[in-house]
Amino acid sequence: MIHEQCVFGLIALYIILFLLNNHGTSVKLWLWFGETYERSVLELTFAVFAISVIGTLLTSTIWRTVRQIRDATARSRAQKLERAIADMNAKAAKLQTRPDPANETENR
Repeated sequence: MIHEQCVFGLIALYIILFLLNNHGTSVKLWLWFGETYERSVLELTFAVFAISVIGTLLTSTIWRTVRQIRDATARSRAQKLERAIADMNAKAAKLQTRPDPANETENR
């Protein structure tokens, strides 16, 4: 409990120091040829943080969706195989077996 409070306190202290030291600092940002933008470090940091969070959420959603599609495909394939086996068993049960002529002569 004390360690968690200490860690959170250190993180809060770092955030406060970061905000104080970068309050008035501006950065030239190049996005495309011939265009440079001057923004504050705090705006840039917030934008990078927000884009990172959105990217992480999108990536995890994509992986989950791909996994669900694979699972659904595998389930569908397994169900098709089960149906095919059931059909084959039903057809085999309908077949009439002929008595073996060798057995009939021995039994008489």
